[in-house]
Amino acid sequence: MDPDEAQPGPIDVTDTGLDPLDAPTGTIAEAASPVRSATLPGRTSPLRRLIGVLGLLALVPTAWMLFKDQITVSDAGQRAAITYVAVRIALRLTGWGIASVAQFLDTNDTGIPKPL
Repeated sequence: MDPDEAQPGPIDVTDTGLDPLDAPTGTIAEAASPVRSATLPGRTSPLRRLIGVLGLLALVPTAWMLFKDQITVSDAGQRAAITYVAVRIALRLTGWGIASVAQFLDTNDTGIPKPL
């Protein structure tokens, strides 16, 4: 190899044109962390977890019948889709019910409900 030829040097991977401190949270450690803290808005509510557990328990008989070859895979898929829709409806109705009861009970001195 001719010593006069330009040889490629090491690649600078830090020069991307992006400022690492421009992350949405402001620090690199917070942006790279896969664990969300309990105070962030993405946390699931206890109601969602309860409804999710009940939905999984509702799938147990379908899984058992599928295991025993009493239903086909497509029938199990239909039952799972129906269970999913039922769980979503139950979550929505329960959330609305709890919100309306909380609003009804949260009145000021005049007896007029406070806006949410």
